[in-house]
Amino acid sequence: MSSGAAGAGAGPARGSELVVLPVSRNFWMLHAHVPEELARRKRRPKSGSAAQEALNSLYTAAMGRINQEYEKFKKAPRASMQGRLYRGLQALLDTLDPTEGALRRLAEHPRGHAISLVYPGTVPERAVRRGLRLVAQRAGERHWRRLTVWGAMLPLTGALGILPIPGTALLFGWNLFRTYCHHRAYHGSRLLLDASAAATRDPPPPPPPPP
Repeated sequence: MSSGAAGAGAGPARGSELVVLPVSRNFWMLHAHVPEELARRKRRPKSGSAAQEALNSLYTAAMGRINQEYEKFKKAPRASMQGRLYRGLQALLDTLDPTEGALRRLAEHPRGHAISLVYPGTVPERAVRRGLRLVAQRAGERHWRRLTVWGAMLPLTGALGILPIPGTALLFGWNLFRTYCHHRAYHGSRLLLDASAAATRDPPPPPPPPP
């Protein structure tokens, strides 16, 4: 494996890593690791962020209620309606693009700090940079489209969620969850696009001293 630095701006700190594994020409596996210290810097409230804080509070409160409903469905008998809905939800989770999770995690990385790229040594650095740029462009377009669709559905599923019908609260929770995921993945793809454009390889380590 080889490593390089992808700069999202000038900054002294390094710590976040992005593992890149080209599986095929059109499919690359990504795994992002952002240290909690850097993630806390990204989540630190800034001046004029009252709307963002209110949105985060609303999401936390809504997901708390949804998690309670989810636990009820999880413990429901397998043959019941709730049990079948739970298995359907699990099947939906299994279909999610694994790259999405890396992009969501990458969105936790604060701008102004470098990202270390880790990739097979058999892949040229220029090919890694070009491939990541293509992945970021496609992912950004895809997640923006889906963010728009899922966000437009929130008023409808939110209205259904207050009805005393089994599964409607879980439906609203899934809608809210997917909207949030696409929002985070979109921002992660934008950061990846900026980082891939500035990626440079670290200098090779010095040779060992002669015996």
